[in-house]
Amino acid sequence: MIFLNLACGPRKCSVSLSPNQTLAYALEKFCESFKLNVGEYALRHRNVQLDLSLEFRLSGLPNRANLDVCKKSEGSKGKEGLVKVALRVDGSRVVLEVPNTSTLWELLQKAESEKGLNLLSASGPGSKYLQPCMRYMSSVFCSNADLRRTTLSALGIRCQSVLFDFFREPTEVEVGEFLERDRAEQERDRAERERREAERERERAEQERRKVERERVQAEQDRVRAEQDRVRAEQDRMRAEQDRVRAEQERQKSEERSARAPSESQEMCQPRVKEQKQFASNESEITPPANEESKSNRSEDRILPAHLEGGGITDPIMSGFHKYIRDTEALKQGRLSPPPTTVDRDVKVFFPSEHQKAELLPDLPPDFFEPSAEEILSTFKRREDPEQLVLKTKAMRERSAAHFDRCLIRVRLPDGMQIQGTFHPQEKTEDVVEFVRSQLSEPNQKIDFYLYTSPPRAELKKETTLLKQTLTPASLLLLGIRPGQQMTAPILKPERLQELLPLYKKTVSEDAKFSSEKSTPASKNTAPTQQKNPTKARKSRPVKAAPKWFLAGKKR
Repeated sequence: MIFLNLACGPRKCSVSLSPNQTLAYALEKFCESFKLNVGEYALRHRNVQLDLSLEFRLSGLPNRANLDVCKKSEGSKGKEGLVKVALRVDGSRVVLEVPNTSTLWELLQKAESEKGLNLLSASGPGSKYLQPCMRYMSSVFCSNADLRRTTLSALGIRCQSVLFDFFREPTEVEVGEFLERDRAEQERDRAERERREAERERERAEQERRKVERERVQAEQDRVRAEQDRVRAEQDRMRAEQDRVRAEQERQKSEERSARAPSESQEMCQPRVKEQKQFASNESEITPPANEESKSNRSEDRILPAHLEGGGITDPIMSGFHKYIRDTEALKQGRLSPPPTTVDRDVKVFFPSEHQKAELLPDLPPDFFEPSAEEILSTFKRREDPEQLVLKTKAMRERSAAHFDRCLIRVRLPDGMQIQGTFHPQEKTEDVVEFVRSQLSEPNQKIDFYLYTSPPRAELKKETTLLKQTLTPASLLLLGIRPGQQMTAPILKPERLQELLPLYKKTVSEDAKFSSEKSTPASKNTAPTQQKNPTKARKSRPVKAAPKWFLAGKKR
């Protein structure tokens, strides 16, 4: 297999062909790759235009030769393709100027027409045909077929001056017979060229047909893909419509339950009222009522629900169980109950005491934060707890979180105070932000702030519900301020500052202990307190030293 490297500016391509294929085949492959017109381009090798009708084995090109693809107008400029040929005939020399794409037969025909020589139809004694022959260096061409097929460029002749020797060889065939044979051979060559050209046309048509077939298949695939997308979109639309209808039905059912709740409570009290009326009628021994009164009594009797008329009783425990079953089914189908329109926020404001402020920022040495051996052992024991080893899926966590209908949210302000509010788990973070903004003083309401959790620091998304962000049943959030802004004191409204509550309840013993530690710092010489019952005192176990391998890993 032969490879030729063809290039036309930035377009480059490597074409493979057999030794018997022509250079035109390589040019067609290149133009087909980049969708160029074959008739407008030609091949050049070392600034010399090549004959496209030559087979590769006769072109004189090496394997993996670099060829330039240029337009025919560019390749025909100047006299780069002209060769000066000196033809030596019977001791005399004839000089001709022909293009390098000319064959040796065309060279002899030009010499006959311009110089008046008889080179191709000479006859010897006895009317025997003399075969014209040509010698170039060590190559000899002794047949008409070789003279017609061989070009100057196939011999490696580009634009220089060359010398050919012309001589004749006698044959045993008469002139007429030889010319007939030559004519038949030319017809065969012409038929062979036409066959090859037809074969190339057939291959080109087959490639074009395959290309059209590929485009048709691609168009069919695109059509099928578009149809699938349309069907998928229709399915999504129908699913959305079903969800909308289901949500509408659930809303109507919830409205009916809310409207039936007060009537059911009234119906539960109806039997007792009925008994009192019956008792009063028996005591007074009143005659039966008139028709209108009886109708009203019958209408009152029909007020009772069906389960009470049949002798059943209303059990609040069973009604709560049924409500739990309905909520569980709604959770499985992804239909969580919407948040109520009004939720009592139950606003509370907490402030840290002086004792708690001191506990928030203690002055501790750096070695305090290094874990001890006991702390590490307790951590591993806590990991071995069976409850901690149970992995829960997202559905299990949502099912456990769905049992809560209220969520307590505390927000820590920059000055240490905390504001608390009650929310529904289905409410979003933006509701919490608006709640906090409504409690700030008027100058601070215009400040752009956000809520986040820590550690690790993660800003909450405003469009996500509290349930999805695992903030139920209670969470502590921190308030962050965007760069370039600052809150002014007081942060909260004046009416909220009048309702301050302590953050933690402290006992009298803790306050006394804190005040004593603050007034009299501990010293090494202080004597230990005596125990009342030394016999019952527990002996303090010495803490085991950490192993050497643990300390070595800790230093790393």
